Amino acid sequence: MTVTLPPENVFGHRKKLEFLRKEISDYVSSHPDRDVRLLDVGCSNGQYITIHLGDLGVKILAIDPHGPSIEFGIENNPHPDAIEFRALKIENIPGDENYDIIVMADILEHLEDPESLLREAKKRLTDGGVILASIPNGYGPFEIENALDKRGCLLPSYWLFNLLSGLKGLLTGRKTENGADTEAVPYAHECGHVQFWTLGSFRKLVKNCGLKITDWSKGPWFGALCTSTWWGRSGGFCRWNAKAGDSLPSWMVSVWYFRIEK
Repeated sequence: MTVTLPPENVFGHRKKLEFLRKEISDYVSSHPDRDVRLLDVGCSNGQYITIHLGDLGVKILAIDPHGPSIEFGIENNPHPDAIEFRALKIENIPGDENYDIIVMADILEHLEDPESLLREAKKRLTDGGVILASIPNGYGPFEIENALDKRGCLLPSYWLFNLLSGLKGLLTGRKTENGADTEAVPYAHECGHVQFWTLGSFRKLVKNCGLKITDWSKGPWFGALCTSTWWGRSGGFCRWNAKAGDSLPSWMVSVWYFRIEK
């Protein structure tokens, strides 16, 4: 089954998937005699990253300690021959299981001790294996918008949006959509960001773990919840925002993507 990628959003989700898929495809092409095994760490319910990697010719183990998310992933797995979901942490994987590619998409910034996870991942890498990671720019537009939002500074923007949406509904006779899902999808919402890196400080963390960054690229320019409220339904804006990041200095974008090796 060929994977159809989701449309771009203000968070640059499709751009991240394209980075991961290219890196994985390149690895598979350069190791034609190897049955490539991939470990997706912190996969959540599998709908954001994992299921979009199932057509790349690799065997995937997707892990997360959040049981309800894993159960959802198992029940909604479009690639059961390629993807296995397990509810566990990386340190509890049986000792003889090693992986050619380890994916950590938007995971490290949620951890009190990200160095321990990187060291565990290093132990699980085969010779010539790679870690593919994405992290937010700790002082970039996304985190700045998030910080302002948490302090209530953006409340007037939400009030204005709701007012304009209500007026539009009156003029058009259409009901305003509240965006609520009719069926809740399990997700560990309590995990906030506790790490805020610059590009330099993240490089230092990786080096301290006995690893090295061998390639990296830039994600979208900006976009958190408030931006999504106003522009999330504009495909043109989301595509422009993702592409704009390529032309900006590294400190101005919201997210970075990395290939990391021993």
